Amino acid sequence: MDETIRILRCHIAGRWSADEMARSFAHMRDLYNLRLLLEISAEDERDLEDFYFHYRDMVPWRRRKSKRYPPLPLLFPFAYSPFQSLPLDPAELNRLTGFVLPGEVLEVRRVSYASPGLKDFAGFGEIIGHVKDFLIYLLEFRERRRQLNSENEERELRNDALRIDNARRFVRLRNESVRADAEERRLIQWVDERQQTFIDLVDQQKVSGVEVVDEEPKNDREGG
Repeated sequence: MDETIRILRCHIAGRWSADEMARSFAHMRDLYNLRLLLEISAEDERDLEDFYFHYRDMVPWRRRKSKRYPPLPLLFPFAYSPFQSLPLDPAELNRLTGFVLPGEVLEVRRVSYASPGLKDFAGFGEIIGHVKDFLIYLLEFRERRRQLNSENEERELRNDALRIDNARRFVRLRNESVRADAEERRLIQWVDERQQTFIDLVDQQKVSGVEVVDEEPKNDREGG
């Protein structure tokens, strides 16, 4: 996973309520934390696969080599069994992220509340890239909906399919083992609930664009 710090810049416009601003920050954090933990879990699983491969002729690995194993117990300390799925609770995702990567949080680097204005978030480059792609799809999604001229029922069905497709792509990892249908549906539903926040902001033209930019040198951020 690319751990280079990159900046996700959201271009904003219009007047925002306090609730809209707070939800956008909270749901951006939720999406970042979920994708980060999914990536870490996948990396740990690949490491265990390598370990089992090299030690498959040793007891007890011989009996485990053909079976799927749970994520590393370190992802589920204290209250969580390693056989459980990721807890989809914002506070618990924050706690797990802090446990696995102490000090690693999605950081707000800059907010320029104006029209136009911007919000800058800093985090691991690979995760920032996935969040950026997720949001760009929503900007394109708005244009797709405007171009649909079919009957209302068909239009709604197509809109729902586009939303679910975006959420599904966000939770799926490259070369991952097939996740249980129930688990994938659970993740997709949770992501889609947060997706609605950004759909509303895009529809109201309060989010007009997103991009990833390089982190500024520390002395530049501090004014020299």
